[in-house]
Amino acid sequence: MKAIVIGLDGATLEVIKQLIEQDKMPVFAKLMQEGAHGLLRSSITPNSFPGWTSASTGTSEGRHGIFTPLVRREDNFLLKAMNSSDIRTKTLWELLSERGRRVCVINDPCSYPPIAVNGLLVCGMLWPGGDAKYTYPESLALELARMGYIVDVNLNGKGNEQIAAELMHSIDRRLEAVLKLSQQDDWDLVWAVFTESDRAQHRLWAAWDDKHPNHSAQPSTLRNAIPEIYSKLDAAVGAIISIADKDTAVFIVSDHGFGPFYASFDVHAWLLAEGYLVEKGHKAKLKSLLRKAGILEEAIAAYRKLRRPFENRIEYGTKKLNSQAAFTETYLNQVDWQRTVAYYTLDGGIRLNLRGREPHGWIEEHRAAELKEEIRAKLLAQRYPNGTAIFRYVLTQEEAYDGPYSRYAPDLILSADHAGYNGPLKGNPFLRPCNHNSGEHTPYGILFAYGAKIRCNTVVEGAKLIDIAPTVLYYLDEPLTMEMDGRVLTELFTPEFNRSRQIKRTGSSYRNASEASTATTFEDDSVAEKLRSLGYI
Repeated sequence: MKAIVIGLDGATLEVIKQLIEQDKMPVFAKLMQEGAHGLLRSSITPNSFPGWTSASTGTSEGRHGIFTPLVRREDNFLLKAMNSSDIRTKTLWELLSERGRRVCVINDPCSYPPIAVNGLLVCGMLWPGGDAKYTYPESLALELARMGYIVDVNLNGKGNEQIAAELMHSIDRRLEAVLKLSQQDDWDLVWAVFTESDRAQHRLWAAWDDKHPNHSAQPSTLRNAIPEIYSKLDAAVGAIISIADKDTAVFIVSDHGFGPFYASFDVHAWLLAEGYLVEKGHKAKLKSLLRKAGILEEAIAAYRKLRRPFENRIEYGTKKLNSQAAFTETYLNQVDWQRTVAYYTLDGGIRLNLRGREPHGWIEEHRAAELKEEIRAKLLAQRYPNGTAIFRYVLTQEEAYDGPYSRYAPDLILSADHAGYNGPLKGNPFLRPCNHNSGEHTPYGILFAYGAKIRCNTVVEGAKLIDIAPTVLYYLDEPLTMEMDGRVLTELFTPEFNRSRQIKRTGSSYRNASEASTATTFEDDSVAEKLRSLGYI
């Protein structure tokens, strides 16, 4: 038995069904009839980094330790772009390599820097470029260069028409690499991720969505860009399926869904206004005076309008993540920690300024539960002008995560509904219009399964990203680990196949079994120096 996992970053069932009705995705139409499909629940924060890590490890965020693209040191406030060394549990390709199975991994977003596997590995978007190694074995990079392979499309400083064209070209080059590499050996697992769907929907959603406030400003030539990219990916999936033999099961998954990005909520400004966050210095005094005069929001809006033409668009990948980390460091230096109760950072939520945990903490632990409930209630009460709740949910750390690394997560995890309202932003002073991205992640991606052992015309319910690795191991007749949180999706398979299999468990998911109980910081000095040399911190 062999397995192929095809990742379509951000692919959305609602979009696929709409395009099937328009006869633009014939391969997926066939998969619906001849295979199984359903929604796939993303990570708690719908994001590629915790998402793909959950899918590839079968463990939840509290075990693998990745909550957002940025990871935070325990002993200070600093953030850095995550990389594969920050993942605390073993990926599917690591486990299979240890068991002597052959693997071919192409473009998993969280796979840089490359690790040695029993086969081939091509890193994804976290590769910083230049001379940094991005393949295993290293010689594989020469073969990819001859193909004109593209690790990730650089979006920086480009117009949307150019971005759309480059994404279409990138799909061609990635498909060529997948087809050639997957036929070079007798692989047990091929794991290949196409990220072009994510990039397209982030940047081009407004051109496709006639309800988007920015729709009329988009060139008419881009109105069909998202459908065209989906159609191209449909054909790519068909080409990959065509090389699979009868003993191969194909699983098509996405790490999250997509929807319109109409507006966002400025959590930082809200914390300031509510008095949970206090700034220091002359800027803070000026804001205080403007707030007392009742014109703070008008002043901020005017400042942003003046500043917008001079702001640079930061590309995806490490440059964007490092820019976010640098911004966080600057922002935190402006905080008056002796009076701050809670603060917001770009790693996914709100943190209390707890004594003994935060570098300048003064809030006592016994107040934590009450403060979290107080802040949560106020946030859940926030509304768009049409009365729709701004936040889908606000979860405490304890509610959201389980596992030895849960303590690294924020105290409150926020999920905003960016599509809740598309009209004029009035009435709530903390609403902001969408930025250069007009599409944003939603909590449900896709799961399709196809093959001789897959049930036909079946709709699967309740599937989660963490179920992917356990299900693939089950199909390959390999045991799960003791720590895998995900379940085997036995409902995908025929009754005859399920009778031939047992769900077994052995071994540990943790890369270092002692790590689960003894880890106190994210990296030691030697690893930090390596990350610094690569430009991550």
